[in-house]
Amino acid sequence: MNYRIGPTGLLLFLVVACTLICLTSGDVHAQGSGRISVTVTNRTAGEALAGHAVRVLRHTNETGETDEMATGTTDASGQFEFEDLPLDGAHYVVSTRFSDVDYTTDHLVLIPIQATFDTSIDVFETGNSDELISVGALHVIVEANPDVLNITEIVIVRNNGGSTFVPETQDAAIALTLPSTAFGLQPVTPGVENTDHGLRYTSPIPPGETQIFYTYSLDRNAID
Repeated sequence: MNYRIGPTGLLLFLVVACTLICLTSGDVHAQGSGRISVTVTNRTAGEALAGHAVRVLRHTNETGETDEMATGTTDASGQFEFEDLPLDGAHYVVSTRFSDVDYTTDHLVLIPIQATFDTSIDVFETGNSDELISVGALHVIVEANPDVLNITEIVIVRNNGGSTFVPETQDAAIALTLPSTAFGLQPVTPGVENTDHGLRYTSPIPPGETQIFYTYSLDRNAID
């Protein structure tokens, strides 16, 4: 049996279709904001960090300028929830400061299909002993040009202790070496500083692995 939609049926069909579109549009707008829940834990003490300030920062992209979107204070469970964050594909980072050391989450990208994140930040007590600090793998990337070699070095520093290493002085920081003919040093990781004897990494080093990136150049005629 065949059915035809007459003028009355067509009008009814259009009314229903428009109603569904409006309802769908309303749902999209209702879901137009995101949420990030963060839990902060003092891993040295093994307990939640209650009553502690946290903030969420927004980057237009992974390396873009930073805007502070909101601040808050963790509850008794060390948790805080940031709500009404735009789902515009920007990068969000939650940060906190503990014992004069900054800690952050990874970059979180809020979009309609990923509108919520449950994340965490581990913080640690600080110490200045480097007995449990070791330098692990060294990765070298070489870009060869006719006259110059552009070098990228990636150093893996491991803190095997339970507290964040904070050097008392610059001289007590992690020392790294450079070839004597190196020039054009460009630190990629914050905390890398050039000295008369090479490099020093002066940023705090939390437990676990820290990657240190820097680049420099070498004159091909000055090396074998």
